[in-house]
Amino acid sequence: MMKKKEVILMFSGGRDSFLSACYLIEDGFRVCMATFENGAGLQTYNAAHGARRIIETYGQEKADPSVFGRQFSTCKSPYSNGSCRGSMK
Repeated sequence: MMKKKEVILMFSGGRDSFLSACYLIEDGFRVCMATFENGAGLQTYNAAHGARRIIETYGQEKADPSVFGRQFSTCKSPYSNGSCRGSMK
């Protein structure tokens, strides 16, 4: 029985972390994407958007969105009323 490979990836949703997640998944890793909400308005939105794209492509069994907490459902727009702030616990 082969041991399952898992990795935690600091994920901003930018080109580098997005492609890193894709390459890791294609190399057989299950990727847990972690981000940090620092109060910069678009960061959480970009990370959530990038994570959604990865999950749509590879599936939830290979990419873990749970580390994003509730922001997946609350981040509607990068110019929202700030509902994404503080959603990372």
